[in-house]
Amino acid sequence: MFVSSYSLANAFQWIQYGIISNIFSYFYNVDTFFIDCLSMLYMLMYIPFIFPVTWILDNKGLRYCALLANGLNCAGTWIKVCSAREDLFWVTVLGQTVSSLSQVFILGIPSKLASEWFGADEVSSSCAIGVFGNQVGSDVTLCASRPTVTSREFCSFLSESESD
Repeated sequence: MFVSSYSLANAFQWIQYGIISNIFSYFYNVDTFFIDCLSMLYMLMYIPFIFPVTWILDNKGLRYCALLANGLNCAGTWIKVCSAREDLFWVTVLGQTVSSLSQVFILGIPSKLASEWFGADEVSSSCAIGVFGNQVGSDVTLCASRPTVTSREFCSFLSESESD
């Protein structure tokens, strides 16, 4: 369940900007393409870092990787909290990059954990539970993003853009 919660928290970080990209585009005064690129960072970071992370997972172990992954995810989250100003989009990109690096670690943990801790008849179930948090995190983000934006300025902008 812990692994699933790591994945949930990271998936929330992954898609949070894409759900309400028009609002973030307005806030940071950047094109929506750049807001969408924030979620693409997760895919781009996976490609060069999967091999080094797999090596670290094999040589340093699950505990080390879980702590590192959650530390990176926490750091990325706090960096993004510090970017809540119109002129700090670059800080948002930095925070998203740090969180996306943690995803490479997080996605490797469930299969390694399942193969080392569980018997042959339990491996697929335990791996599925570990990965399930990723889907739940995306779903939670989809459901929570729109209702949490309550600023009057953003809500009026949102209603104007939806009427177009």
